[in-house]
Amino acid sequence: MLPSLSKEDLRDLFPGPEHFLRRRAIWRMTHGENQGEESDQLQPGTSGTCELASSNYPTTSTPLSTPSSSPTSLPPSNLGYQHVTSRTLQLVSPQYVVYTDTELEQSRTFLPVFLWQIMDELQRILNQGNSHFIPELKNRWGTFCEKAQFYGVFKKVMRPPLSNKVKQTIAMIKALLDMFPSPIAPPKKLGHASEGMLHILESAEDPNSFLQARPLLSPVVIVCETNCILAIGKVAVLIFPKEDIADSAMYIMACYYTFHLTYPKCIATLLSILQTEVLMDAIHESDMTSSYKKAIADWKRFITE
Repeated sequence: MLPSLSKEDLRDLFPGPEHFLRRRAIWRMTHGENQGEESDQLQPGTSGTCELASSNYPTTSTPLSTPSSSPTSLPPSNLGYQHVTSRTLQLVSPQYVVYTDTELEQSRTFLPVFLWQIMDELQRILNQGNSHFIPELKNRWGTFCEKAQFYGVFKKVMRPPLSNKVKQTIAMIKALLDMFPSPIAPPKKLGHASEGMLHILESAEDPNSFLQARPLLSPVVIVCETNCILAIGKVAVLIFPKEDIADSAMYIMACYYTFHLTYPKCIATLLSILQTEVLMDAIHESDMTSSYKKAIADWKRFITE
């Protein structure tokens, strides 16, 4: 029965980004390693199946078994996550492994598995041959933020930099939406446009309840008291240390590319700026909006004068 399923059937059976690896594993297992896969690079907002490289992922010491009926799944997040017994799976090369709880916790100490996947996929799409892509990307993001700090003060939407890096990053992301505004107002329930990327969790607020009530399904970083949560739609997919919040905008962009998501109109101008200025991924002339053209022209004029 499985070989007769098309990719559309698998999307209907296992919808949403949280089941992406499960759909991919079943497709590879029943149709061969590369059959029917997209070879072209896909841009955010397009559809298709993206390929995740596994050579850089953490390995497991648990022996591999071969139950053909056990699909793989995304590593569970710590949010609303239930304990499961150890399960592993051997597929045709490359191997996909369902990690045990202990192994997942160990891997999170240096880099979460899900983060490996989305950043590796971002590199595959944008610059597969560059082994220094991720460090260079982080350097470009840092340089962009330094320039944006002066730009924000110039446009009177930012104050001089704060000594607290977490507070400075939060202030920067909020101000970026005012530096590069979109003409479409955010949904009323969302509030400020920055809520399309970042939400500060109140002390009495529950992350799950917030995600269920959120009017957008776009990737968002939830800032908690001691850590941060990366969520896509209604699902929390990653928990990372609060001190790493400076890289959160790049995690968000990686999600857009990995899952081929469309930019929400209320934050599309900023995301397009990040796409061209930080990710160095050009936008076709026919896809440039008037708000992007004005924003990028003002930005270029400021940093070159």
